[in-house]
Amino acid sequence: MKSRTILALLAAAVFVFAGAAFAQDAPKAEEQKPVVDVSGVLYLDWGYVQKANENSSLVEGSDTMRLQRAYLNFAKKIDDVWSMKVTLDGVGVTTKEAVYEEEDDGDGTLEPGEVGVSNSTKANNVMFIKNAYVQMKQNFDPITLTVQYGVVGTPIIGQGDGMSGARWIYNTYLDKSGDLLGDTIDVSSADLGLKADISIMKMVTLTGMYANGSNYKFTEDQQVTDKAYWGVLSITPIKELAINGYYHTRDVAPGSQDNTVTYYGGGIGWSDKSFKVGGNFILGERDAATTANKKDYMLYEIFANINLADVAGVPVLVYGKYAAGESEADNDAKVEGTQIWAGLGYQFNKSVQIMALYQTGEKETTTAAGVKTKVEEDIVWVKSEVKF
Repeated sequence: MKSRTILALLAAAVFVFAGAAFAQDAPKAEEQKPVVDVSGVLYLDWGYVQKANENSSLVEGSDTMRLQRAYLNFAKKIDDVWSMKVTLDGVGVTTKEAVYEEEDDGDGTLEPGEVGVSNSTKANNVMFIKNAYVQMKQNFDPITLTVQYGVVGTPIIGQGDGMSGARWIYNTYLDKSGDLLGDTIDVSSADLGLKADISIMKMVTLTGMYANGSNYKFTEDQQVTDKAYWGVLSITPIKELAINGYYHTRDVAPGSQDNTVTYYGGGIGWSDKSFKVGGNFILGERDAATTANKKDYMLYEIFANINLADVAGVPVLVYGKYAAGESEADNDAKVEGTQIWAGLGYQFNKSVQIMALYQTGEKETTTAAGVKTKVEEDIVWVKSEVKF
């Protein structure tokens, strides 16, 4: 019995030590990482039209609540070099649909084929693909090469929005040039094409992009013969300071040799945890067949986006922006516009912030005959950003 007991104890000891050794040598279970990273952001606002003169399309005293934007991001890092991203963009749009109604021609009888046509305006919420690209990023120390192909962000508008950190309040006027000039001078904040960045020691970055020139809402193969090009040279002598040079050209009407918009300019901005201040400017021209469409452009904007958390101990937000632009055609027709924003807000945390703002602006149009028309608008806003 004694020998059997000893053998049993030895066998038990073998199993115990073997189990302990196995547990010690077994690799720890890796943390489960999501197959795809999912995030999103909502831009919500309320606006009240305090002033709108007789030439404005707005109604004085009216107010509205909007879901200005809803972005849903899906990102996947394939390995240390390859990754991909898809961003869905929810936005409200207004569409017109033809409505056919039978009508009498006045003879008292309705003849076959007598129909009337009218337009019915409808508001819809539409989901677009804002980004859908594959990315290759390779580090050749001290040079980093990044290439994106698909529906990608256009570099100049992206630089403008990034410098101010206030896209949730309003776009850069490099994007919303129509508010000042009456004309769109760039395509959009995204387009279908190929973009490449070459960065040297994270201090000098050269960005080039070649795309369809029809913006991210039109991503089908349109067999366009003329394209759009962007170029940005960004110099960051220190981490917080960025100095940019811009160049853009595109064909306004694909297939036409004399209908192009070209501009160049620059921007400078300081961005740290508390302060984002700076500005952008551009000079451009449109080449066209008629003197009414041949135009010269000038546009500039300056901004300040300040978080007082480190200065005053509370995350109070202070925002200001001034923008002005001028468009003049060869036939002497002219558009001059200005926009001013001022606001105070509060950042609850990294995901939620809110701001009350006052926007005032005017746009004066002068025809070739010298007739002037001025649009004046003042709007009170409450804007918010929610990230998830």
